[in-house]
Amino acid sequence: MPGRLLACLTAAVAVGVAPAAGQSQTVPPAPLKRLSLEDLAQVEVGIVYGASQRAQRTTEAPSSVTIITCDDIRQFGYRTLADALRSVHGLYVTNDRAYDFIGVRGFNRPGDFGGRTPVTINGHRINDAVYDSNFAGTEFPLDMALVERIEVIRGPASSLYGNNAFFAVINVVTRRGGNIGGAELSASGATFGAYDGRVTYGSRLAGGAEVTVSGTIAGSAGPARLVYPEFKMVNDGVADNMNGESGGSLFGEVRRGDYALAAVYGRRSKHVPNAPYGTLFGDPTYTTADERAFVDLRYDHEYANQLDIRVRAYYDHYAGRQQFPYEYNYGVPPLLGDRTLNIELDTARSLGAEAQVSKTLWGRHEVMLGSEFRWDPLLHLRNLDDDPPNVWRDNRDNAQTAGAYIQDTVPLTAGLALNAGLRYDWFSRFRSTVTPRAALIQSAGHDTTVKLLYGQAVRAPNYYEYGNIMPGYRSNPDLQPETTRALELAVEHGINAHLRAGAAMFLSDIGRLIGQAYDPETGEFYNDNLGGARARGAELEIQGRWANGLRGRLSYTFADCTDTTTGYRLSNSPMHLMQLSLAAPLRGGLTAGFELHAMGSRKTARGGNCGAYAVANLAISSASSASGAEWSLCLRNLLNTRYADPVPEDFQQDAVRQDGRTIQLKVTHRL
Repeated sequence: MPGRLLACLTAAVAVGVAPAAGQSQTVPPAPLKRLSLEDLAQVEVGIVYGASQRAQRTTEAPSSVTIITCDDIRQFGYRTLADALRSVHGLYVTNDRAYDFIGVRGFNRPGDFGGRTPVTINGHRINDAVYDSNFAGTEFPLDMALVERIEVIRGPASSLYGNNAFFAVINVVTRRGGNIGGAELSASGATFGAYDGRVTYGSRLAGGAEVTVSGTIAGSAGPARLVYPEFKMVNDGVADNMNGESGGSLFGEVRRGDYALAAVYGRRSKHVPNAPYGTLFGDPTYTTADERAFVDLRYDHEYANQLDIRVRAYYDHYAGRQQFPYEYNYGVPPLLGDRTLNIELDTARSLGAEAQVSKTLWGRHEVMLGSEFRWDPLLHLRNLDDDPPNVWRDNRDNAQTAGAYIQDTVPLTAGLALNAGLRYDWFSRFRSTVTPRAALIQSAGHDTTVKLLYGQAVRAPNYYEYGNIMPGYRSNPDLQPETTRALELAVEHGINAHLRAGAAMFLSDIGRLIGQAYDPETGEFYNDNLGGARARGAELEIQGRWANGLRGRLSYTFADCTDTTTGYRLSNSPMHLMQLSLAAPLRGGLTAGFELHAMGSRKTARGGNCGAYAVANLAISSASSASGAEWSLCLRNLLNTRYADPVPEDFQQDAVRQDGRTIQLKVTHRL
């Protein structure tokens, strides 16, 4: 670790800073269950909605929870959801020059698509129906300036969310139109020719309805020169101007009374410079593009007799396109030197509905009953060559899932409560599953909470895993969902009026992990349930907030994740994670946000090693002036640290080096 970085860390620890955003102990004047999800975003209290699908204090939630607020996003200069998640203890993000992938407590295998961590926008799941990808980087279909809060809910949550809620659930809550209160114009420029522009309008209309409309365009030329020694025979391994991207997003929402109609659209196209999967190095036609959209209609009404009814109906669309340039075609025999472009086209369309009823029974049981149904009328995998034309795969399918669940929260004794849930899920292609969850939550005085948490979760094979049928690849009719069982003991304690500390110990057993296998008799690849993994570890965090605006957080995570068959550590699994954040007011209405992310060494997919590293970020932001203008200056990787992330075995590289120092200037004007 560079000396300057160590000095920064030592200074921060010396002043006792480690605050977490949104964790003030101020209690809202109205009962929590009577506040809407968006109203809660305005309350200075640690409140979470996604842990139990109802409003509750984080200390009462049957999970370990972290809240990232809009102040965090602005003051630390988070440009993407992945940037924000890097600040959360137990989480880390890796990048393969095409996508960002979220890791939780040491689990983030290269080659996975992120399907074990659902990401939702206002409770609507955005993981696609082909790969279950969760879109955390620049492909995330929402501008971060529209985010009011991010709820990170650790642990298995299939008892509420069903499929894929394996390690954590991330719920992104958007700003409400009435709180925007007019028009916003925003523009930024950054290193590598990066830019973005946003126009937003939000208002509460005379009739009581609230409207939000926003559009964003963004792009980047990327680093002009990237060096990959593995391709030294081609242009000395230099990829010139091969990391550019472009995209945009649209968001609209109308709220009136108990009804809310929202629509989201996002698209991103990116060049891939490091030529994975045996593609032609230095060819600018290698691109990957994703398009994601949904329409969501919600109804939420609370009756006077403590009966709540929530109903949701939605439509989802996903389209992906990848272009792979190869230096030969697949004729018989292959024609070497005859370049062809292989194109992967993936499409999914989904319709779904959810219904939920909550009521307090016998004055003490907070009971919730829910059901969910999703129909994927189109799941389409297509793979073809452009010249000579040839179709290698054109597979169409459909799928249905249905689930029903119950959750009950009941006080047992003074300060001790039990939260228990159970869910049944039916899959049209796999056997049904039952997933329980239970939490004992003890409030030991006003400032201390102890939680004993147990949960199970499932991840059904996605369509790409069971539907990828083409020459050299076959299906596996015996493929079954992955499973996990997790136990956690967590303690939170208020040290004084300014400082709060937390600690947790966790153990997870993962079974039937899905991976690629090879059949030597047929010469075909297929997906199979290959084995299991075990994760065990501990987390420590201290956080604080002071009246002068100083706040921060310091955390450490130890995670030991091993393959239960071989006993070896999993690839891309750091044993040590450390995060530090500090926001401090400066003169003239400015705020400085400093972050430090440190990660231990990681094994690569081929058994190599990515060394430990620490990256520092610094952001300076202004408060909104009388004219409505504000600005921010963000320096990421402040000390230009050299580091790399592991990638899958079908990459030519063992690990891919990440960007050095970048600078972004952003200006926002409110009308």
